[in-house]
Amino acid sequence: MDSAFTEVVRGICNYAHKLGKEVILEGIETEDDLYLAKECRVDFVQGFLFKEQFILA
Repeated sequence: MDSAFTEVVRGICNYAHKLGKEVILEGIETEDDLYLAKECRVDFVQGFLFKEQFILA
């Protein structure tokens, strides 16, 4: 996974959480994508790795 892309995702997630917003990360296709979502404390994920929206909490 591209480190610049990863940093952008982390920054957006951090900013949204600081604003008190829930974060939905779409396009989860691999275990690496899921790991990034968990690392960023994303609230919901969606993508081909799952068939429906999945709550991480």
